[in-house]
Amino acid sequence: IASAQRLHEGAYQVKASNSAGSVTSRAATLTVTTPVQISVTGSSDRIVATGDAVTLCVTATGGGPLSYQWFFEGQPISGANQPSLTLGAAARSDTGRYMAVVRDAAVSVSSPEIRLTVIDQVVITKQPQSQTVKRGDRSTFNVGVSGTGPFGYAWEVNGVEFRQTSSGELILPGVDSGAAGAY
Repeated sequence: IASAQRLHEGAYQVKASNSAGSVTSRAATLTVTTPVQISVTGSSDRIVATGDAVTLCVTATGGGPLSYQWFFEGQPISGANQPSLTLGAAARSDTGRYMAVVRDAAVSVSSPEIRLTVIDQVVITKQPQSQTVKRGDRSTFNVGVSGTGPFGYAWEVNGVEFRQTSSGELILPGVDSGAAGAY
């Protein structure tokens, strides 16, 4: 049967004969299952902060009972045999490629790869310092941060976004009284 369909299901047997007689084989059952199809639920590229919980999930359909096995960097993860894999507190060492293999009675299918990147949260290590300057003087605010870069900085004055910078420095040349506020 070149392209098995549900209409081909059944018990098959054969009768062989010659001039001395005939004999019938035992029945062999043909069961046609729906091919396993698998997809990743959500984005295939994930970025999470260290310590955060993350759940990777696949959706699979097919005939018969399905079994699951998750892999990290090509190696099976012990006990990871459900449609979803949860990392309770992600660590930098969890960064890498994940995939699930789903099996039914006939075939196994691999999910698309999920790339997980675990980064350190941004933490302010040096707060900007308050200043008093004369009108027309230059004022510079600095902030220090740690974590996984690159970093973006959105400076605010009195709670309203004022300027975006690519470094932790904000330079205000020639300030006047209108520039006064909480930065």
